[in-house]
Amino acid sequence: MLEKLKQEFSSPNEEFSLIPFWFLNSSLDKEALLKKIKEFKSKGLDGFVIHPRIGLSKDISYLGEKYMHFVRFIVEEAKKLNMKVVLYDEGMYPSGSAHGKVVENNPEYAARGLRMAQHKCQGYTEIYEEIEGDEECILSVAAKKTAENTIDFQSAIKLYSNDRKVVFTPTDMGEWVIISLIATFSEGTIRGIHFGEDDGERDAPLAADLLNEDAMKKFITVTHEAYYAVLKEHFGNTVIAMFTDEPNILGRCVDGNKIKPWTTGFMDWYKSQGNEELDVLALWFDVGVDSELKRRNFKKAVNKKLEFSYYKPISDWCEKHNIALTGHPEASDDIGCLKYFQIPGQDVVWRWIGPEDNKGIEGQHSTMGKCASDAARHLGRRRNANECFGCCGPDGRQWEFSADDMKWFMDWLFVRGTNLLYPHAFLYSIEGDKRTNERPPDVGPNNLWWKDYNIIATYGKRMSWLMTDNVNVTSVAVLCEEDHLPWHIVKPLYQNQIEFNYLEDNVLINSCILSKEFIKIQEQNYDTVIIEDLSKLDSKLNEILNRFSQNGGCIIVYNPNNKKHALKNAIEIEKYEDVVNCLGEMGKKHISLLPYNPDLRVSHVIKEGIDFYLLVNEGEKTIEGELSIRNIGYFEKWDSWSGKIEELELDRIDTENSVIPIHIKRRDSIIICVNKRREAKFAKKKEVLEAKTVDINEAWTLKRPSMENIICGKLISWTEYEDMKCFSGEAVYETSSKVEDVSQIKKALLDLGEVWEIAKVYINEKEVGIKMWAPFEYDVTNFMTSTEFKLKIEVTNSISNKISKTQVKSGFLGPVTLRLFY
Repeated sequence: MLEKLKQEFSSPNEEFSLIPFWFLNSSLDKEALLKKIKEFKSKGLDGFVIHPRIGLSKDISYLGEKYMHFVRFIVEEAKKLNMKVVLYDEGMYPSGSAHGKVVENNPEYAARGLRMAQHKCQGYTEIYEEIEGDEECILSVAAKKTAENTIDFQSAIKLYSNDRKVVFTPTDMGEWVIISLIATFSEGTIRGIHFGEDDGERDAPLAADLLNEDAMKKFITVTHEAYYAVLKEHFGNTVIAMFTDEPNILGRCVDGNKIKPWTTGFMDWYKSQGNEELDVLALWFDVGVDSELKRRNFKKAVNKKLEFSYYKPISDWCEKHNIALTGHPEASDDIGCLKYFQIPGQDVVWRWIGPEDNKGIEGQHSTMGKCASDAARHLGRRRNANECFGCCGPDGRQWEFSADDMKWFMDWLFVRGTNLLYPHAFLYSIEGDKRTNERPPDVGPNNLWWKDYNIIATYGKRMSWLMTDNVNVTSVAVLCEEDHLPWHIVKPLYQNQIEFNYLEDNVLINSCILSKEFIKIQEQNYDTVIIEDLSKLDSKLNEILNRFSQNGGCIIVYNPNNKKHALKNAIEIEKYEDVVNCLGEMGKKHISLLPYNPDLRVSHVIKEGIDFYLLVNEGEKTIEGELSIRNIGYFEKWDSWSGKIEELELDRIDTENSVIPIHIKRRDSIIICVNKRREAKFAKKKEVLEAKTVDINEAWTLKRPSMENIICGKLISWTEYEDMKCFSGEAVYETSSKVEDVSQIKKALLDLGEVWEIAKVYINEKEVGIKMWAPFEYDVTNFMTSTEFKLKIEVTNSISNKISKTQVKSGFLGPVTLRLFY
C-alpha cells in the first residue's frame, strides 16, 4: 500500500490538477485558443474554467450562436487532450442573471429590495405612501423614537392605509414617526462581459431576483439548458462541473444600508419562519435587547429562501445532468448553503487573508479555508475548492503578487483541507489597460513564472492528492452557525497545533448521531465541542449538547461574564487562550513543538491506513525545534515541491510520543509519513563537521537581454540602472572562483542572500535548482566536484515593473556565501 501511495505522490493523477479560471476577454480565434489549451497541458494543467470576461468582443453575444461555437470548440479540443472543463454560469458576475437575460422580456424578475421612509408626527398627521411605479408599501408603522436610530419597540403600532393615505395621532408628547417599508426594485446590476457593462456604466446588465423561484427557473433555462443543448455528450466526462459565483441578492452598486433583500411574497415567508411582522424594523433601528437576534433571524430567513429558490434547483439540475455544482457563496463564512454543492467552495480574493498582520488566523475571512473543507467532511463530499489569488497583491499593488505570495496562499489552503484550487486567473489577452487591470494579476501565461509553471502545477497536484480521500484526525469540534464561523476561539488552536473542525449547528441537530461520548457524522468522531458565543444556543441545541455531555462528552464554553446558560457540566473559560490548557489536560494535544512557535500549522490525516502530517510554516522565519508526535513507527519526510522522499531518524521516543528535530524554512511545507508497520530508525550521534564560510565577492557579470553587459562592482537593484527601471524579465549573473580541498568537502550550502524574485542556479554549467522565495539557500554538495567554481544565476523579477511601472526592487543583491563542511 505504501509503495502505491509513493507512486501516486511522485506522479499524481490528472484529476488533482489546478483548474485555473481562463478569462475569455477579447476577440477569439480558434488557432489562438488551441495554442493556449495545448500550452496549459504542457505546463501540467489538466483542466480549466471557461470564464467569459469583460473585454470579450461585442460581436460575441453571451450564450449566442458564435459564443457557443467557441465554447464547443474549446471543450472538444480539451477532450482530445484528456483535459477537464468547468463551465461558468454567468456573464460576468455575480451569478444568477444570465447577463441580463433573466430580466429581458420579464422586467418583474429584476432584483428587489425593501427600503424605509419615515415622517415626523406632530399631532394629527396624514401622509401619502411615497411609492413609485411598481413599488408596494409592505408595512406602515407608527413608533416613538428615543434616539436618532432607536425606537421604543413596545410603542410600535401597525397602521393601515386608505387609498394610499395613512393617518396617525400620537398618544403622548414624545418624538413619534410614521415608518413606511416599501418593496421596490433594487436597481442592482452585475458586471457584464463587454466594455461599457461594468459597475456604474450605462449598459451594465440588470441583476435578477434570486429569491424568485420563477426568475431562477428562467436563469436555469437560459443558461444551464443552453450549455447542455450544445455540449450534451460532454457532460459527465469532459465537462465536470458548473461554477456559480457569489450570488448577490440585491445585485451590485446598491447601498445595503438603505435597501434590504426582498422579493414578492417575502413577508409571508418571513412570518412562516417564526418571525413577527414588526421585527423587520430592526433592520433600520435599534429596537431593544433583541435587535441583533431579529436581524440574525431575518438573515436566516433570507438564506433559507435563497437555498430553495437558487441553490437547490441548480444543485438538482447539475446532479440530474451528471456534473457537480461548484463555486462559492457570497460570504466567507456562508457554510450552510454549501450542502447544495457537490464540490463546496470558497474564494480567497482582495488579500483578505495574507502572511502579514495575522490575517491568516484573525477576522471573518480567516475562516474560509475550513468553511469549505469542513462542510465537505460533514457532507461526505470528496472534493472541496477555493478560487484563489484574485487581487491578492500586497497593499493593492496587484501585479506585485509574487510566487512567494502564491506559495503562502496555497499552503494556507492545503493545511486547512482544501484539495482543489481554481487559480484566478489566466487572461486570454492583456491588451489595453482595461484588460490588464481588470481584477489582476494574471497568475499564469502572462506572468514571468510561466516558464517554470510545471513546478507549481505539480506541487498543487501532490498537495491536492494528499488532502483527498483521507480523514483528518481530530476529536474537537467548534460549533458554528450557517452564516458565521467563530475565529477568536480557534486562533490559539492554530497557534498551538491543535486540529479542529467547524461543526454547523444545523448539522449537529439534523445529521449527527450521539453514540456514547461521541458526536458522529460521516468519518468524524467528536468528543469535545467548543462554543465561543453562548447567545447562539437555542433549546434544541441545549438539549442535544446536554445529552452529549451526560454521555461523557466534553463541552468548553467561552463565558468571561459568567452568563447564565442551560448547559450542564460545561467547562467555562474566561480567556480564549485558556482553551489550549483545557484541551492539553484532556490529552487533545497530539503534536507539540519546543520551543513554542505560533506560526506552525499542522493537519494530521489518515490516507489508506497511513498517517500523514502536513506541516506548514505560515511565518517569516525558520521554525526550528523538537517536534513531538503522538505516534510510533517508521518516519519519512515527503517533499511536495521536489517530490523527494527521505528517511527521518527519531531523536527518541517518550512513552507514546516520537520526538524528531524539525527545521522548516520560511514558505516551506513538509509532509511526515508514519508507517506503523515498521520500526523507527534512531539518529546516531552526528559527526561534528568543521565549517568554513567563503564569501563570493568576485566581480559579477550581469548579462541583460538586448542591453550591454555590466560588470558589477556592487550588486544593486535593477531599478538603479536607468535602462532597467521598468524592466521585467530575466537577466543572468556570472562569476567564477576557486575552491580548495574539494575532495574533503562533506557538505556545501550556497546562500544567495537577497533576491528579487526568482533564482535558478547553475554550477559549472549544471543546473542546481530553482527557488521562488526566500531564503535562497541551496544544497550544492553534489556539485562540488572541481576546484573551478563557475556560478551562474538566472534571475527573474516582478512583472509589475513592466505593467504597472512600479519600479519594485529587482535582481540579485546578495551577499553570497558558500558554507563548506569538512
